[in-house]
Amino acid sequence: MEEEKLIPRILEGDQAAFEELYNAYSLRAYRTALLITGNVQTAEDTVQETFITCCRTLNRLKSPRAFSSYFYRILTRTAWRLSKADRGTDLLDENSLMSAAAEMPKDYSDLYEAIAALDKRLRTTVILFYFNDLPIRDIARITGVLEGTVKSRLHTARTKLSKIMEKEDHYG
Repeated sequence: MEEEKLIPRILEGDQAAFEELYNAYSLRAYRTALLITGNVQTAEDTVQETFITCCRTLNRLKSPRAFSSYFYRILTRTAWRLSKADRGTDLLDENSLMSAAAEMPKDYSDLYEAIAALDKRLRTTVILFYFNDLPIRDIARITGVLEGTVKSRLHTARTKLSKIMEKEDHYG
């Protein structure tokens, strides 16, 4: 990504640079927010609030290379905060599941349901690692935990997902 070129232009007020950055991040941000929150409206609100926050605080970013971590930290924490307010929608509902799965192969609906069954921290770690290809170091920064904790969460999540998927294969 060309964040190194776009960020200085955005800071100078270049609207086209912001639109380019938005286009590069918006779909992936939406899918990430949807998988974390489990609610279409909350995911949309999360993405909107994340971009607004990024615009307001972009001058605090020390290096344009760190934008991805910076962006996903804001997105993740916003998603957690907004989903906490949506107490009744902890798991992905059917419409949300279909929206999230729209960009993935059709065989993934069972996987999405299994991911939705994980607690918020495990679910977020899995989404950031597998769906956004972020390195463990960045996930640690984003979630505010040690790298070892991220590795532990990934291991725990894989174990739980395996058990959930195994049950579905056995009963399905």
